[in-house]
Amino acid sequence: MDLAGLEFAAFRFRLKADDRFNLPRFVGSTLRGALGISLKKTVCLARDRESCTGCLLQPSCVYTYLFETQKHESVPKFRTISDIPRPFVIRPIPSQNSSLLTFDLILIGRAIELIPYLIFSVKRLEKSGLGPKRDRFTLMSVTSLHPEGEKLIFHAEEESLSGGWFVCSEEQLERRAEEMPDERATIALRSPVRIKSNGRLVSDLQFHHLIRALLRRISLLALFHCGFEVKADFKRLIEAAEGIRRTGGELKWIDLERFSLRQKSRVKMGGLVGEVEFEGDMRPFKKLLAAGEWLHVGKGCVMGLGRIEVIDGRREESGRASGREVEGSGGSEIGGR
Repeated sequence: MDLAGLEFAAFRFRLKADDRFNLPRFVGSTLRGALGISLKKTVCLARDRESCTGCLLQPSCVYTYLFETQKHESVPKFRTISDIPRPFVIRPIPSQNSSLLTFDLILIGRAIELIPYLIFSVKRLEKSGLGPKRDRFTLMSVTSLHPEGEKLIFHAEEESLSGGWFVCSEEQLERRAEEMPDERATIALRSPVRIKSNGRLVSDLQFHHLIRALLRRISLLALFHCGFEVKADFKRLIEAAEGIRRTGGELKWIDLERFSLRQKSRVKMGGLVGEVEFEGDMRPFKKLLAAGEWLHVGKGCVMGLGRIEVIDGRREESGRASGREVEGSGGSEIGGR
């Protein structure tokens, strides 16, 4: 699979509350909503309009591109697709310290150069506060993540961007793919994974479900945000994925909810978390899985859902995989095999 044109960059934001954060369990949704509102207030030059639809500035608007991504009618192959994936992922980092909030913001393709707008928008939230109780905070720092660690690009004392940032490409994906096992892999679902098959959410997760969803997501991100079409034999890849056997694992369904401002109601956003073992020839899929580790899979990726990680050839003891926590807890368990 050729992913030579795929580019993304990861930035880590560290926030410190004036007192403590009182945020909902589904903090990714809170961050997504607050950041969108703040960015719109920052860049919108037509604030008297009730809707962005039909705005003269819409084709070049930073807010529209990031949060209300428009379908490209110039791409006939995808005219039937109504929802183009947004070019970013918000990934909350679990913490036991209620006065600190850390999250990664992963920007894809053309969105990478918009990081100054997003840092400014988070800074703007310092005054209005975050969450239902409007928790005041200070944006302490923003770092660029790269294979060797982190590079500081913004600090509260400086309030200006310093230097450039690291952009991940196919080279980093290939290096990560080389670390993955060839025949037997355990995939950890670090945040709720919502994949649909035949119009229904998948509860009995098989390898081909993951691959179908990853092929769709990575292909659309590449086309609409990186400007290239993924070249691969999709039919053969899916057929090969159907031959990968699920040999074990412990998954459970976590129920999450978020409040939708657009629908004026609460929306269920639950999904599968845990670990699942697969056995078979993993080699054709390793680079795709490496991309999925960064760009997530399934529904709700912009809010941090769909985070996966290939952790080992065998499943680790429950709760010990890489020493990381899963966002959310509780729910009903689903199967082992």
